Amino acid sequence: MTDYRFEDQRERGSVTVFVVGVLMALMVMGGLVFDGGTIIAGHREADAEAEGAARAAAEQISTSALHSGQTELDAVQATNAADTYLDQYRHTGTVVVTGDSVTVTVSYPVTMQVLDLFGIKTKTVSGTGTATAVEGPVP
Repeated sequence: MTDYRFEDQRERGSVTVFVVGVLMALMVMGGLVFDGGTIIAGHREADAEAEGAARAAAEQISTSALHSGQTELDAVQATNAADTYLDQYRHTGTVVVTGDSVTVTVSYPVTMQVLDLFGIKTKTVSGTGTATAVEGPVP
């Protein structure tokens, strides 16, 4: 009977190193997929929050400008309205008022779940929303 045992011991365990490498690569790819979805959802939420804050700010029309026949926002009231809107999400943003238009930018960190194992703790997401005050009845 022929003995087919592997006599050369130099390659013993090489499959184990390969399997560990493949498993690590699969974990990183899984982390990119899972945490990538978290980042995309975070961007979507930041956009929605910024747009809502901009709409709330766009309702703060300056009464002095309105009496003179112009549609212009009160910058202080618009900023306060946007900040109050964002408080419900425990986020902050920057508010820029220009005439009858307001732009709100929100950014905040999102915690990574899987990529945290590889040293990536958080990723900052941001969103921007713009609203313009219009004259006349609301449709």
